[in-house]
Amino acid sequence: MITIDFFTMTINNLDILEKTYAYFHKNVKGWNLKDSNLYLNVDPHPNPNNINEMKKIGEKYFKNVIFNVPNDCNGSNAFVWGVSSFKSDYLFLLEANKCISREFNLLEMIKKFDINDNIVEVCLSPKRDDPLLKYLTCHPSIWKKSWLKQIKNLLSPNINHEYQLRELALLFNKIGYTLANPNTYLLHIGKKYKEERKYLLANSSTDDEIIDIISKNGEWHQNILNYIENMIDSNNKSTETKLKINFNNLEQFKKKINDKEWQYRWIGVWKYVSNDNFYTRHLKKSNMYLCNN
Repeated sequence: MITIDFFTMTINNLDILEKTYAYFHKNVKGWNLKDSNLYLNVDPHPNPNNINEMKKIGEKYFKNVIFNVPNDCNGSNAFVWGVSSFKSDYLFLLEANKCISREFNLLEMIKKFDINDNIVEVCLSPKRDDPLLKYLTCHPSIWKKSWLKQIKNLLSPNINHEYQLRELALLFNKIGYTLANPNTYLLHIGKKYKEERKYLLANSSTDDEIIDIISKNGEWHQNILNYIENMIDSNNKSTETKLKINFNNLEQFKKKINDKEWQYRWIGVWKYVSNDNFYTRHLKKSNMYLCNN
């Protein structure tokens, strides 16, 4: 019998978490949430007041809640914690404020993995004409344990986690599958919250802080390249290794090592910041960076 764990990353907001789980509980079919564990990371934003009440909301809907409250806000660090902690065959990622407004069957989602051996994620959004996704996403989705455990040691808390998922999938020939065509499943309730409180999710790190991160941890792109080159050497460039690595995407990835602007766009602590005071690196279009030309 298969097992499924659930994982939520959120900030300290009772109303948003309650609505997220209420919608999910109403519309999920083929699975009893009370048979599953929830891994719940709550970043202490805007403050840690009554933060343990968040765990109680999770306990209403799931069997057990493994609860994590870090000292500091960091979305990527939360993601690394969840991926490293879960135990079951599959992990369903459901960020708070991503409300599911249409019925879906969890077991039918799992069957989609059989379509293509390279599918590691089946999601309920984004909406696409072609259901096969080149870029992996943190939208509501179910993941293969084998893939997440394979990459968990490659993930860093110091660079945008969704960007890491995308880049690693491109390198290792992994893809996603979306069910959001023709149906739309997602009701995003966080937009109103952010507009009312004048917050947005962004890279909070200054250039000096990014320099410090690289000095202490190495540059993520270079670290990944070193890993892949060691992997190739250990396999002596065998056919098996070539099947695992997309060498065309690897050449594109190497360009990012020499593009400081591109690195600074992604490296840093990603969290909610005031929309009156934030770094605008992410507003520059991707095709304007040297590495993408």
